[in-house]
Amino acid sequence: MITNEDTRTNERTAEFYDAFYGPANIAALISAPLIRDGVPIGAFTVASRTPRQWTVHEAALVASVGERAWLLIERQRSIQALRESEARYRRIVEHAHEGIWEADPDGITLYVNAGMAEMLGTTPEAMIGTSANAYVMNAELDTVATLLESRRLGLVETYEFPLRRADGALIWTLISSVHFAAGEETPVNAFWSFTMYNTDNYLVANPIGRYAIGSRDELTRNPDGSLDLIQADQPEGELASNWLPAPKAKFQLLLRTGRRRRPWEPPPIKKIGREG
Repeated sequence: MITNEDTRTNERTAEFYDAFYGPANIAALISAPLIRDGVPIGAFTVASRTPRQWTVHEAALVASVGERAWLLIERQRSIQALRESEARYRRIVEHAHEGIWEADPDGITLYVNAGMAEMLGTTPEAMIGTSANAYVMNAELDTVATLLESRRLGLVETYEFPLRRADGALIWTLISSVHFAAGEETPVNAFWSFTMYNTDNYLVANPIGRYAIGSRDELTRNPDGSLDLIQADQPEGELASNWLPAPKAKFQLLLRTGRRRRPWEPPPIKKIGREG
């Protein structure tokens, strides 16, 4: 904590009084340094128009307000960065030249981007809610059923497959597909993410600077296709990509979704392991 009871006479500020402190009407000041990971990142300063002796209570108040103000700034920056990231993700998906097509376990189209619709000679609006079989040759329907079953088993594959355009023409495509367990993941047409906050509604400081995790991240699934996203301790190996650091104390999670398709309740947070 830095205190200055009179900027006109203080040895650190006297020579700058006429040029700066005097014209700015700063006769006294108190400043609380802001430190993250042992590194100074700024300061929160309160000024007085008249000389004054700062009390212990005032010093504690300035330190507390400064810390809370900086945490709020960090939170807003993280939220803004998250929004910008999600906006970039949406632009990439919606304007990608590659076709992106999402269907439910029964093959009903939930989302397609403009690139996919253009390949099939139609529009995204015309495809939503229709069966994927409408774009499959009759001779390939049994193959589609086999591939859908592979998706339900959590297999991720890349394969060549013929699709039928809206005008009846045949096109060959290279398809990479992945299965999301029915009913478990957020039913959205754009993105989903979880952000970690403490009980004071501040972002939780952590060693890797990760405050949110979601569909835009490269996540590692369990063998049964499910996802574990939140652990207090950093996991090893491939599951490190799924780590959203959580504090040992109580915390709050904020779920953000884009263009949710239907009412939905997220699965409950489950506590595992022992206390101690």
